[in-house]
Amino acid sequence: MKYNVSDLVDVQNLNNLMKSLYKATGISCCIVDVAGNILVGFKWKQICQDFHRKNTGMEERCRKFDKSIIDNHLFSANPYVCDKCPNGLFVAAAPIIIDGIHIATVIHGQFLFDKPDVNYFIQQAESFGVDKESYMEALAQVPIHTYEKLDYIMKSFIEFIKIFFEMRVVSLSKIDQQSQELQRSDEQIFKIFGSTPNIAIQAYDAFGKIIYWNNASEQFYGFTAAEAIGKAYNSVMYEDKEACELLTILKEINSTNSIYGPAEWRLRHTNGSEKYVYATLFPIKLSNGKKIFICMDVDITEKKQYEKEMSRLDRLNIIGEIAAGIGHEVRNPMTTVRGYLQIFQQKKEFAEYHEQFGIMISELDRANIIISEFLSLAKNKAVEMRLGNLNHVINSIFPLLQADALLRGHEVIVDAGEILDIYFDAKEIRQLILNLVRNGLDAMEQDGVITIQTYLNNGEVILAVQDTGTGIAKEVLEKLGNPFVTTKDSGVGLGLPICYRIAERHGATIDIDTGSSGTTFIIRFPTYFKTAALQNNGVSR
Repeated sequence: MKYNVSDLVDVQNLNNLMKSLYKATGISCCIVDVAGNILVGFKWKQICQDFHRKNTGMEERCRKFDKSIIDNHLFSANPYVCDKCPNGLFVAAAPIIIDGIHIATVIHGQFLFDKPDVNYFIQQAESFGVDKESYMEALAQVPIHTYEKLDYIMKSFIEFIKIFFEMRVVSLSKIDQQSQELQRSDEQIFKIFGSTPNIAIQAYDAFGKIIYWNNASEQFYGFTAAEAIGKAYNSVMYEDKEACELLTILKEINSTNSIYGPAEWRLRHTNGSEKYVYATLFPIKLSNGKKIFICMDVDITEKKQYEKEMSRLDRLNIIGEIAAGIGHEVRNPMTTVRGYLQIFQQKKEFAEYHEQFGIMISELDRANIIISEFLSLAKNKAVEMRLGNLNHVINSIFPLLQADALLRGHEVIVDAGEILDIYFDAKEIRQLILNLVRNGLDAMEQDGVITIQTYLNNGEVILAVQDTGTGIAKEVLEKLGNPFVTTKDSGVGLGLPICYRIAERHGATIDIDTGSSGTTFIIRFPTYFKTAALQNNGVSR
């Protein structure tokens, strides 16, 4: 029986789904029927849209090449054919065969396997009279695939599209066989979903109950499929606000059959941590006529954390620039004032004000300390890097830390592991440890314990400072590291910003693990951060 494409697939639904997949993965394709009509096609590369398909000479070469591919090479594809068009770009095409009948062709095009031969494309632009600068800009946007990636893309498209075509197979004479085939197609869809890497895919019913949960969802959110399937939408990974929004979206796309997203969502991992994703939701109808709702999530948690870190560093940079600009100008008059106060304090005629002079001098000294800390925020502060071992720094200041802890009724423990020597400024590292330990001491009640650890992990030297306090509140944690944020009555809020700045100058990062049993600051020093990197950052060694 000869099939018409309209008998096999809802073109609008297929177009919506392929568009959704493009938004989630960035990989485009074109599907044409045997008559050459484009069923699905979007996001062709600019070089083809604006030049190869608009310039008469180039378009003629494209048209002949397309016809040659379909007429002469398509049916030798196993499972697809890849060839280079006369305009210099590669195109891959595969026939979609249903019951031995060629009903459509899937095409993935405009890519390269190696860096382009710039001279070739410049000569081509000159030959066909197109604007070279715009043409080369468009060329720069052409993706470069490996053969393995192309193989993965084409096989995925072939399987995925065949499934949707097979879901619509109409056999008037074999209704039972059609039902079985469509059921197998449903299973294949979810099999593909299950093996799709880096995209968490879930399926919901109209009431938000989870009915499918792929492998990537398990990795993203920490719940196994057995733990998630059958649960309500608000009992797994959604906070109350996001859960209500999800139900509203499901109702809307159920009535309109539209696609939602991609949009940024905040979800939760089973360990309580937050995950940020780009989520796309759309409805599909299974072979039994039941409508379900597919959600595809692309993890952007690291991207959000990076943006947050860059924002915090920008604020530190501004504060540092201000500090460098006004710090010395403020200190000079303060030194003069302090000197005169000391002179007046010694004069007999001011004896009755001796205590007040002492208070003023003490406050000036405190202001001077704050200015010194303020200056530590300067991005380009000169540091003296030397190759050494962090354990030696810890041992040198341990008596001071221990005395400070005992005075407050606490204890300091050092658990120093075998670590590699790295480049660091000893004064700055001492300051970092002192700040973190004293913050920990302030955070604990009586008989608390501070543990200082060093160890190697994944090629990094780790310095960890752990307290046994009550943890850091969420609203404070989100602002931690910003200048002048403090929970202490007498604190200034510069200690942690200075720690972050010191870490930045050493190419290190700071992670925080906090809970009701205490807080751990984890500083990761790369072992490759050596003198060349230091010189590039404008610091001395």
